[in-house]
Amino acid sequence: MSYKVEMHENGTIQIGDPGAAELFSFAHVTDSHLRVPRADLPWTGELAGKMLEVVDRVNATEPDFIVFTGDMLDSYNPENIAYIKGIFERFEAPVHFVLGNHDPGIRSIDALRNLVAVQEDFVEERERIKEVRRNNVDVPSEARLRDDENGMLQSSPRITQYAREQWARAFGPAAHSHSLDVGGFHLVFFNFDRDGLADGEMAWLEMEVSENRE
Repeated sequence: MSYKVEMHENGTIQIGDPGAAELFSFAHVTDSHLRVPRADLPWTGELAGKMLEVVDRVNATEPDFIVFTGDMLDSYNPENIAYIKGIFERFEAPVHFVLGNHDPGIRSIDALRNLVAVQEDFVEERERIKEVRRNNVDVPSEARLRDDENGMLQSSPRITQYAREQWARAFGPAAHSHSLDVGGFHLVFFNFDRDGLADGEMAWLEMEVSENRE
């Protein structure tokens, strides 16, 4: 099938099924790596300022919706989630997003220790992290943490899942894989990360593809 595409002078593109009543447009934003601005980390304020410029530019193009493809945050904590939620509310169109590895990721041993301390289920990880801090040594492999190429600590699948649940608590269904029908398209927003897929995610995707092949 061919699709009708219109390009406009302001840089926006509209696309749609030839039989659709109207074309649709969307803005694509990605990898903002935001966190609550801090005076001792000037780059956090600089990124926040640039993001507000992006919001203004996106709003000026009047898209039907915004697609945010991950790494919205530099790392997970409740304050950062509240901050990015406030940014989303500045957009005048709905925001659809998927999580990047940084969004549920933890950037410091201390932040991870504070996170798991509130969960009885994570006693084992907490004790291992205490041992790491007590001996002031590199994180051992048995602590089930690993450094990625950016130096961010990638926590165990259980802890990553906990952070993802906090995203879901803050954003509801929007934080999970979901789909959208618009202009003759069936768009799928699918979450996955290096630790694998959440329970039922692949079955959900297969069902989405099977039921919407046309």
